[in-house]
Amino acid sequence: MRNSDQSKRAEGHLAGWVGGVAFDSASLTLVADADSEDFVIQASWSDGGGRDLTFYMPERGPERKVYTFAAAQGAGAYYEMAGERTMEWQGGSITREKAEFFSSDPNQWRVVIGFNFEVTLDDQAVWIKGEGDLTGATPWNRGMRERFPTRKG
Repeated sequence: MRNSDQSKRAEGHLAGWVGGVAFDSASLTLVADADSEDFVIQASWSDGGGRDLTFYMPERGPERKVYTFAAAQGAGAYYEMAGERTMEWQGGSITREKAEFFSSDPNQWRVVIGFNFEVTLDDQAVWIKGEGDLTGATPWNRGMRERFPTRKG
């Protein structure tokens, strides 16, 4: 979450495994606003150093949708270690299980995701798997919009 440093945190959790090592994060941010269809989910945790997962989703339809790396649908997944090394996904999928952006109050917005994707870490393939459920959005800021310009797949 180094690029956003958002002050408002989402409620919920994001948990899973990086390789064979379990993680569970409640330090979450859901970046979305009423003026755009895309959104970003970020999670941070400490495991002997800072770890971050970031997911970019190009659309927020309410139905379940699977984004695969091979289909190049505009979605993205990123794993960051200690704010120094960011690895972009190289295979697998991200699933938008549910997206509820119906309320006029961004604090009520909710996203449920599942993920199973691959990154390369020190020339080794590492699978990152898990799920998340977040409620409460913070608006896009300039830094986040520069990192994730509006894009559709």
